[in-house]
Amino acid sequence: MRSFTSVFIAVIIAAALIAAAFIINSRRPRAEVEQPAAANIRASGKCAECHARETSAIVHEYEMSRHAEKGVNCLDCHGPVEGQTGYDHRGFKLAKTLTSGNCARCHAAQYRQFLRSRHAAPSWAAVTGPRDFKPDIVEAIEENENLCNWVHLPVQSGSDRILKSMRRLNTIDSYKKKIDRIRSSERDISLTTDIIVGFPGETDEDFRETVRLVEYCGYDSAYIFKYSPRPGTPSFVMKDDVSETEKTARFLELERVQRKVQNRRLQRYLGKSLQVLAERDSTKSTDDISGHSTCHKVVNFRGGRDMIGTIKDVRITEIKSNSLYGEVC
Repeated sequence: MRSFTSVFIAVIIAAALIAAAFIINSRRPRAEVEQPAAANIRASGKCAECHARETSAIVHEYEMSRHAEKGVNCLDCHGPVEGQTGYDHRGFKLAKTLTSGNCARCHAAQYRQFLRSRHAAPSWAAVTGPRDFKPDIVEAIEENENLCNWVHLPVQSGSDRILKSMRRLNTIDSYKKKIDRIRSSERDISLTTDIIVGFPGETDEDFRETVRLVEYCGYDSAYIFKYSPRPGTPSFVMKDDVSETEKTARFLELERVQRKVQNRRLQRYLGKSLQVLAERDSTKSTDDISGHSTCHKVVNFRGGRDMIGTIKDVRITEIKSNSLYGEVC
């Protein structure tokens, strides 16, 4: 009996030590994977729960980078999104990604405060979840030309039932009101989103609601994905009851609808002049340079490598399927 008690106590102590080591290790800053030609910034632990940074720290880091030897020409301003890594998704040296924090509950207001700061010039995008998107973000874009006219507002599904199953804390009605505010802006704000088709339990009517929402919102572009179970996510335990054939059919249909919407939206740029950050050589022609406009459009134009890293005014002369072509004014 004594030996059993001793073994039991030893097991309890060992389990406690393992748990303590896990907790300590989980609180250590995770090492970043070096990304080639990218400027990486990770939120430093100011908040015990979410590791968010104070707005003043973000502004200070921006000022330091702007006056550094190589400097930066734009910012990717990502909102308080869960799991935000802080990587510049386009991976070029001339941009910096500044993250206001990982916890939307605590720091959505700080993110909006930073967007309104004139220190944030020029900022590449406002990216945040629908729950945390407030009218003052649009107001900040309207008031400050240094803030680019692009908002990425992931919707994921056009069905309230599926959104609830996804544990999204917004409704389609509230989402539409945010879209209406963006569309009513005096600035022509480009709008992009993320959508998942074939989420567990998605019926044909749920999918039809998503199609109708895409037509209503008129996205400039949409990142559409077929649902696939991923270990460790809450949805992994749900029954994946939408067949792969049906997922593919819904994906292709929604893609066709979005392409029509996208083509219609692109037409408004023909003959207009856009500010474009020259980023790299064009993959289509050795005589062209490729970059992104302030409204997040890929723009190709005739130019040399000496333009890379500079912002050019480009007049749009041709509309492509997924990009624009123009000439430097």
